[in-house]
Amino acid sequence: MHPQRQYGAWVEIKEDSSTEQSAEAGTPSETTAKAWPEAFISDFGSRQWMTYRSNFTPIPRAKSPEATSSMTLSIRAKPPGEHLRDTIVRERLLSTQCESPKLRIYVTNDTSDVYEDKFTQVARDQTGRIQPTLILLGIRLGIDHITPVYWGGLQAALQYPQSVGVAGGRPSSSHYFVGAQDSHLFFLDPHSTRLATPYRPNELYTPEELDSYYTTRLRRIHIKDMDPSMLIGFLIKDEDDWADWKKQIESTAGRQIVHIFPGHAQPDHGHGRAEALDEVEVLDDSDALE
Repeated sequence: MHPQRQYGAWVEIKEDSSTEQSAEAGTPSETTAKAWPEAFISDFGSRQWMTYRSNFTPIPRAKSPEATSSMTLSIRAKPPGEHLRDTIVRERLLSTQCESPKLRIYVTNDTSDVYEDKFTQVARDQTGRIQPTLILLGIRLGIDHITPVYWGGLQAALQYPQSVGVAGGRPSSSHYFVGAQDSHLFFLDPHSTRLATPYRPNELYTPEELDSYYTTRLRRIHIKDMDPSMLIGFLIKDEDDWADWKKQIESTAGRQIVHIFPGHAQPDHGHGRAEALDEVEVLDDSDALE
């Protein structure tokens, strides 16, 4: 099976199933780069690979008494994608303190609903023109795993020209998803530790150092094995991009995972979400308690 470029993502063309390598259920599979078209490998290898780094220069111990006082650190466990969203929110707050932020950010909390009035307040400048704006949608598409009714919508979202990927993963393991093929999603894994690159502001970095921020190692996971909590990103560059993104969403076949409304939602008054019924899973006799 070979992928083909379509709407900013890679989708499947069935040719020869021998190019795939199987993996145990629930674990990512790896494929050799030789089995894929050169254009696909080049595109995948151009995505920046953010990973852990090691062998940093030690930070000198502070001699101030205040620096050696006891401290406590508590970390609240969160689903994949939420830590990144919190970081983005903090950076957005910092960016609003700049006189002219170059990239604007529209963030939602636990919803994929986008309100045009709120978005335009963030995206439009003083002249009324939309400036480059990053849309980040923190959503949950199921209980323990992604409900099948949302599979098509998630795959379609990755294929929009405005897509910048999905921050999510498996339980206790975060990944950055950048493309789709059939029911599998390709991802970059940040857990592959690389050597730290020395900071040299006045010197050029070597090709080897620059190459450490990219990879052609292909990894993918079946959508059914993904954690249902994720952060989906889209980059809107201008008015035409905004209009095209809305058109892409409206033309999505099946259940959409992104919804656009003209104004901010009114209180629900206890009526619940219309999509909640889709998250109900039917149990057969084998699932019954003995």
